[in-house]
Amino acid sequence: MKVDLMGVQTINYTQKRTGKQASMCVLHTVHPRNGVAGCSVEEVRVYEGSDLYGLAASLLPGTVLDIGFDSRGFVTDILVQTEPFPAFSPVPDKKTSTK
Repeated sequence: MKVDLMGVQTINYTQKRTGKQASMCVLHTVHPRNGVAGCSVEEVRVYEGSDLYGLAASLLPGTVLDIGFDSRGFVTDILVQTEPFPAFSPVPDKKTSTK
């Protein structure tokens, strides 16, 4: 999924099952989506212990990413894109288009 990164947040929390301290990195992203007039906003969570946690925490807002997920919704890949991705210029939704 190609996205524009708008913000990066690190959250420290206590796991309910184990009581252990843990952290996760939340990537705040925007991207065009079918059926949405404008852009869709999504939070992508990368948990501490993942091979991608350090990369996710070091990303800067404004970066264009291609994020891969497994069948359970966990992040499997984060690729930094060099070409611009026009998330802020979405294709108009057919239902809301004035044409």
